[in-house]
Amino acid sequence: MTLLSSFARHTRNYSLASSLVMVAGLVSFPILTRLLPLADYGVMSLVSSSLGFAVALGKLGMQHAALRFYSEVRAGKHPGVDLRQFAATVIYGMGLLGLVACALWLLAAWLLPAGLWDDPRMPWLMTMTAVLVPLRVIDSAVGNLLRAQEQSGLLAIMGVLKRYVSLAAILGAVILIAPTVWSFFGATVVLEIVAVVAMLWWVFRTDWPRWRERSPVLFRAMVVFAVPMTGFELSSLVMQMGDRYVLQAMLGAEAVGLYSAAYNLSDYIKLALFTAMSSAALPMCVRLAESEGTAAVEAFLVTFTRTFLLIGLGVVAAMAAVGGDLMAVLASAKYQPAAVVIPWVMLGMMFEAYIVIAGVGLYLRKRSIVTMGMVAGGAVLNVVLNLLLVPRLGIQGSGVANLCSYAAVVAIALLATRRTLRPPPFALGFLKFGLMAVAAYLVANQVHANWAVVSLLLRGSVAVLVYAALALLLDQRARQLLGQSWAKLKVRRK
Repeated sequence: MTLLSSFARHTRNYSLASSLVMVAGLVSFPILTRLLPLADYGVMSLVSSSLGFAVALGKLGMQHAALRFYSEVRAGKHPGVDLRQFAATVIYGMGLLGLVACALWLLAAWLLPAGLWDDPRMPWLMTMTAVLVPLRVIDSAVGNLLRAQEQSGLLAIMGVLKRYVSLAAILGAVILIAPTVWSFFGATVVLEIVAVVAMLWWVFRTDWPRWRERSPVLFRAMVVFAVPMTGFELSSLVMQMGDRYVLQAMLGAEAVGLYSAAYNLSDYIKLALFTAMSSAALPMCVRLAESEGTAAVEAFLVTFTRTFLLIGLGVVAAMAAVGGDLMAVLASAKYQPAAVVIPWVMLGMMFEAYIVIAGVGLYLRKRSIVTMGMVAGGAVLNVVLNLLLVPRLGIQGSGVANLCSYAAVVAIALLATRRTLRPPPFALGFLKFGLMAVAAYLVANQVHANWAVVSLLLRGSVAVLVYAALALLLDQRARQLLGQSWAKLKVRRK
């Protein structure tokens, strides 16, 4: 199997799984936004965001170390450590870290000032969800082991199963018990306990890693690499979720609810496309660097970047065109004001997914401190821009801040990675496909219909068709992708 075929297969697996997860999200999204009060939707988002910080602290960056060190252990670069010992080190090491983070989460629930949350339910909700911290750390440990092994198919199946069982449990609780955040998080806790136990049993059912097999020496080496990546992870979460806290403080829970609805809708698209592509690309870059050298990585990144921008900016154009109609159809008219942030957030998410690829040279050299500093700077910029723009632009200010901070980090990462790799031509590709995306949006924006569903279909179709026509006319890579897809289709028909 060729390199590009392997990349396409892994991308297909991740994308298919994320698309199915997206479908589940699009089922739950309109139900939750209609059943939960707007303020409750904001509180739900605030708890989920806070959990993200606790889980990131619990992982201590070890999920990045698991992905980076796997190829080295497999290649025999850590004498006396085999893959079985590697698995034991990752599972038990991250499990203990997750328990420590759980204890810190409980302390924060009751020691932080009540005025910080502006909602008396927050300490009790945090206590209720404390068990999710170690569960999600273990989930990350197993998931990154499978990702390092490039077992995208198994990882995809488990992710889809978990999401659909979760969908049934949460909607059942919210509809049948009570439409409150208590029902939402109660069902989430029960589901994730069952899911993590089932995942551990399935992955290690024939070869369970034992405590005595862990390698303290390897664990210390991984921690040295991983600890700065904790700063990377926490900074990434500030960039993703810090705007919720600024909105909560300045505009209140309803503004958080509006912004979160638009952000969550965009996030489904990001997972299905942008994250799927970068998730498939990073392990391949590591494997190529270990087996064939940096020249092979550089060649792969050129092709990947052009494909990523071609697809990504087309998606951004379509979402910008249909955002208002999509919010009205899925979330109800009360959430339609949130549509103003979708173009900004969607483009920011495209940059976010590309960060790890832009900085892959730092990743290969294990320059985790530089990576942390780069993303931490982006997080500070994000908060500052939110504080400046939210009073002037409302929730749209958070969307603009989101985009600017991610774009700045990508630019810095491309410059920093030059000491290891020749960076791909990102800026040129972004300008080329970006102009096509703007043209597609402007044409689609001239389409009007009285009904939101009709407008959604017409605008989306026009945006996609105009962008595709321009891409096929002006870009050789687009023509190659179309030719390859057509050739595969003819082979399947035979």
